[in-house]
Amino acid sequence: MKFTVKEALENWTKLHYLVYLYICVGKSDYSLIDVEIEEIFEKLEKLDYEDDEKKRVFKEVLKIYNQHTDSEIYEFIKEYNNANPFNAEDKKMILKYWEDIMEAYGIVKVVEMIMFRYIKKALDS
Repeated sequence: MKFTVKEALENWTKLHYLVYLYICVGKSDYSLIDVEIEEIFEKLEKLDYEDDEKKRVFKEVLKIYNQHTDSEIYEFIKEYNNANPFNAEDKKMILKYWEDIMEAYGIVKVVEMIMFRYIKKALDS
């Protein structure tokens, strides 16, 4: 049974959704390597959450992300963002951080750029 947007809206914080988006970019090439995970946690360090909470949320979100197909990921992002959008300042920060995650190992792959563009479009709509 898939985790739905409705369930996310009922149970997730902004941290959950942010981690989901970071994982989407990092794992868009179907591989989330250590350097990308480290980059994600480096970005999360700048947020006002306890380290244990960040680790717990990351594990929860990764488990959910791994249940979704590519089309479900896109739909999940679109629906969740429409119901719970980020403000302009947060969007700017998120986009900058995504670039850092994509560049974590020195090469930006085409699939990462496609995911980045899709999420950017979803955030702007």
